[in-house]
Amino acid sequence: MLNIDAHSWACQGLLMTLGKKICEIRKKEGLSQKAFAEETGVSFKSVRNYEQGVSTVSEANLLKITNSNRFKKYTLWLMTDDEEPEGDIYTGDENVFTELIQSISDDELNQVIEYMEFLISKRK
Repeated sequence: MLNIDAHSWACQGLLMTLGKKICEIRKKEGLSQKAFAEETGVSFKSVRNYEQGVSTVSEANLLKITNSNRFKKYTLWLMTDDEEPEGDIYTGDENVFTELIQSISDDELNQVIEYMEFLISKRK
């Protein structure tokens, strides 16, 4: 199972539906529903409905998501529920992280560091 526990609070449920997996992936990637919709070409309304369990993911929209360069790494997990990407799954621009860190206060940075340490401790 894809290790995204830090984001599970936003997409809770015992049965991991495709809509909940999409929510997990979107949160993992730090995207709003609107940004996820724009990046994948799936309508905002569809993304919202999938995540809320109002409707099921269409084959066409599943293909839009899994064919997106940013989300291809999640395809096997989305389809089988038993594989997770190996190694570092972040493939974005590291400069984004640097810019974010530089834009926050020292107190906020300390909170980020504490949270990262917490996440690392859960791996052990």
